[in-house]
Amino acid sequence: MIRDHAALYRKFIMKYAKAKLEYKIPLTLDIVANIVNSLSFVSVVYFLMNHFSTLDDWQLNEVMLMFGFGLLSWGLAGMLFWAPVMQLEQLIITGQFDHFLLKPLHPLLHLMFRHFQHTFLGQTLVGMGLLYYSLQHLSIWLTPSFILNGIYLLINSVLVQSAILIALSSLNFFVKKPLVFSMMVVVDLQVISRYPVSIYHQGLQFIVSFVVPYIFVSYYPVVILTRGVNSEPLLWVTYVIGPMLVTLACLLFNYGVKRYDGAGS
Repeated sequence: MIRDHAALYRKFIMKYAKAKLEYKIPLTLDIVANIVNSLSFVSVVYFLMNHFSTLDDWQLNEVMLMFGFGLLSWGLAGMLFWAPVMQLEQLIITGQFDHFLLKPLHPLLHLMFRHFQHTFLGQTLVGMGLLYYSLQHLSIWLTPSFILNGIYLLINSVLVQSAILIALSSLNFFVKKPLVFSMMVVVDLQVISRYPVSIYHQGLQFIVSFVVPYIFVSYYPVVILTRGVNSEPLLWVTYVIGPMLVTLACLLFNYGVKRYDGAGS
């Protein structure tokens, strides 16, 4: 089953890439624009940290590692699940979502497969660059166990970001025009999560910990990688939160599909 889905996704990507490569200049400009946009955020952090030297006991390279973790996981998740968030509302309003119910492929997978969001390649590349830069300048031994732990935490971070996007797209089955709220969650809270959460007010810390759990995207993974795991329970939760949230988000999406009455309702 997984192999069949992977092969199908590869075919969708090849068709999408073939269509986009017909217009190479717009494709390149899309990616470059996102790289510039991401670097603008990074430059603000860099100059801020150079001025204050620390940010609530976090050094420049640690913050850069956190920023890179967040950007890379956001880029990977966005390439897969940004389209459902942006398109599902209009598909439901126009009744075009009915067509997805007639296909042999699950609607969420179909939405994901048919539209690879190439613009997120910019965030992905910048995130990879920041991870490389910060790890080169941190006093950390890149042992095999550290690398494996880092890869697992990155995958977990991608799963958390993906779960949030799936949950936001699922809101379309329950709420009319939830896109404004979705953009607030994605744009504002997602950017906030790239900084040390400890610098924010306790109310905001609660929101990004238990309401929209962005704290598991970059803050806790970097705490684990740079400062180790202590007795704080949420640090241990970081290792399992990704698969749990994706499972819950998919269940919510499936429940929403069952509630969908079609264009004739």
